[in-house]
Amino acid sequence: MKKNGFTLVELLATIIILAIISTIAFVSYGSIQTKMKETALKNKTSYIENVATNYANETGNMVTNVQILVDEGYIQPDDNNGVVKNPVTDEEMNCLVVNIKEDQNNLYGELTDKKECDITNLEIVNRNLNLDVYEKETNIKLDANEWTNKDVYLQVSFKDSSINKNNVKKITWISNSGREEVTINNNFDSNNRKEVTASLIINTTYKVEVLMADEVKYQAQTNVKIDKQRPVIYEAENYIENENNYTNSDKLVRVTATDFNGSGIAGYYIGTSNNCQTVSYEPSSNTNYEKRLDNGTYYVCVKDKVGNLSEDTSTKTITINRVDKVAPTVTFSGESTDWTKEDRIITLTCNDSGGSGCVENTRQIRYSTNTRTSTVEFEIKDLAGNVNKFTKTLNIYVDKCTATRTEYGSWGSCSEDCGGGSKSRSWTNYSTFGSNFNCDSGTDSESCNTHSCPSSGGDGGSSSGGGSGGSCCCSTSCTSNCCGSVFPVWGGGSLSASGTIVGYGCVC
Repeated sequence: MKKNGFTLVELLATIIILAIISTIAFVSYGSIQTKMKETALKNKTSYIENVATNYANETGNMVTNVQILVDEGYIQPDDNNGVVKNPVTDEEMNCLVVNIKEDQNNLYGELTDKKECDITNLEIVNRNLNLDVYEKETNIKLDANEWTNKDVYLQVSFKDSSINKNNVKKITWISNSGREEVTINNNFDSNNRKEVTASLIINTTYKVEVLMADEVKYQAQTNVKIDKQRPVIYEAENYIENENNYTNSDKLVRVTATDFNGSGIAGYYIGTSNNCQTVSYEPSSNTNYEKRLDNGTYYVCVKDKVGNLSEDTSTKTITINRVDKVAPTVTFSGESTDWTKEDRIITLTCNDSGGSGCVENTRQIRYSTNTRTSTVEFEIKDLAGNVNKFTKTLNIYVDKCTATRTEYGSWGSCSEDCGGGSKSRSWTNYSTFGSNFNCDSGTDSESCNTHSCPSSGGDGGSSSGGGSGGSCCCSTSCTSNCCGSVFPVWGGGSLSASGTIVGYGCVC
């Protein structure tokens, strides 16, 4: 079916083709526009860099931003508000920094992505201008970023001798404290200095602008670093390792100090001298300083990098105690070379001259057996950890009479002449260990004269009594036991003066 000469299918195909052609044309146009903007940005960047190169060649300033180039008339802005726009993003470019590079004495600009709207925040370097710092007291020139503890003056001068300093119109000194303009009036050498004094610390940047009669402006900058403040020791933050405990090694001491925003810590001293002016300092730039110290009182001094010393040392002392490096000793009591049968007790007493005290003050050893000497090995410790080991031979001399020899006395007389008696002897036990002690003694007994005594009438007596037999010894002059040793034959008697027959009796 056709309508107005086209089938429906043909109409739809035509519409689709026209849409495709339109899309292609739109995309192509957009791509062309993008490329055009990118080309415009590239050209503008090259333009800004070339202009910055001219600016640097005329002024010697090696860093700038787009805004300065606008202000100095090197660049025409894109609108009446002084705005330079990025052709691609339509953003402002005024704050973009332009660095000036130098290659074999040729300068060329380089546009960066860094933004700095205030040019005074940039580090200005000028190839035609010097800005130097001198100590006012000594006229010694300081290196860049060098600290001093003296007042200084700044001096601006031209590197390029072809620049006529008589054409200087004005010098402007700029710092964080403000701006100071000095009209030269053809007297540059008498007005090219700026004095800077400090009561404590100054660490700031000074910039100088030198305006010529032809309105060319030279710029330079330098850092002024004056430190007249003493470093400070924080006594409250002193740290002493194991301060209240005993130790057998030097204690670690930590001192914390600060130089605030000044030149910085240069060194520490901890020692017995209280004159911080004459002592030697151990180099250290740390705010914490550590040292190991024995018992004693020490003075602390700190100096900074320009020679300022810490405050009056009378308040900066550290006292170290409870360091005990001396091993304890021991004494013995109870030794003797006199023999005893009793137990011998030896007492060992610990003595600690270092002051920490002994872990065990006394110890006792009891000897209850035969002992002449005893070798002991002993270890003693103090509370600081010192240890003393020793070996000693002790005199004990204990004899418990466990090994003896016996000595006997002679037997005594029998208690009876006949019929059974007893006799005795004494004995003594002597030690054979070494003391020769009389360890024990006693008496032995045994029976004796066990033979029967003579019966009545048959064992001697008077003739009238038939022999008494009751007294063997008839004479007091007998020197032996008649009965025991003299046996007269029966009938061997004699007639006494009274007529009594002694038939069995003693014959003396």
